[in-house]
Amino acid sequence: MLWAVCLVGAVVVGVHAQGGSSPAMLWTVTDGSGSTAYLLGSIHTLTPDVYPLPAAMDEALAQSKVLVEETLLDDASDPALAMQMLSKAALPQGATLESLISPQQYAQVTALADMSGFPMTMLRQLKPWMVAILLSTATLTQAGYDPAKGIDRYFFDKARAAGMPVRALESVEYQIGRLDGLATDDQVLLLTEMVSEADALVRSVGAMVQAWRVGDADGLASLLRPSMTTVQGLEERLLIERNRAWVPHIERCVRERQGCLVVVGAGHLVGRDSVVALLQARGLTVRQHGVPAPAPAVR
Repeated sequence: MLWAVCLVGAVVVGVHAQGGSSPAMLWTVTDGSGSTAYLLGSIHTLTPDVYPLPAAMDEALAQSKVLVEETLLDDASDPALAMQMLSKAALPQGATLESLISPQQYAQVTALADMSGFPMTMLRQLKPWMVAILLSTATLTQAGYDPAKGIDRYFFDKARAAGMPVRALESVEYQIGRLDGLATDDQVLLLTEMVSEADALVRSVGAMVQAWRVGDADGLASLLRPSMTTVQGLEERLLIERNRAWVPHIERCVRERQGCLVVVGAGHLVGRDSVVALLQARGLTVRQHGVPAPAPAVR
């Protein structure tokens, strides 16, 4: 989700009116026996004004026995993991960021780093993917966005407070590997695209949040799609491969009546090859909250 946020252009999202309950980024997943699990699309960094959430989202947690998220957020405060991430993000001995990008691009990175409060003496030793994360996160933070207000954090904290079991679909180490494994040229392209579009970043995220708030799955997919095609193979590596890996775990939640609420980045639940589409292809019924079921085909 982060790379999509960094690279997508600003788009105005239309609000699609629906009858009955308002659409939300929440889906129910059922099998033939009536067993149910829930899918909830997260935005990982938000402003406080998105709260309170739609009542249906809190109700989904109340109806569940276990929370499933992309990773265990407790790991984010593990010093050993932080050191491992820093080691992965460091350029090889003797290499520097300015040796990978043009002088003009380096000047753009430096200007954004100065605005964000990061010393280039630190950033010049880091791989481009990490520099892009740090600068994009700082830009959003300055605009009032806070990871502590993310949807995944909200439900993680509620589950922990209630003594509910929390499971992870993947490790933080795996997520780091998805980024660190990108070719250097692709990392450079991601960084330079992010820096050149820094002025539009906050507007882009605002458009995504607006789509999320009104449950506009198609609108969110259209915002995310351009960012995933900037680099060949990026969508496959960061979205599709992970979606495919997650689907068996989510299907097992349903088939074995485990009572799961699954909270993952909203980008994984919209568009083609999404978790929703893959679960439907496996014979499960997946319905978005507040969106009428499609009419049966006329024979």
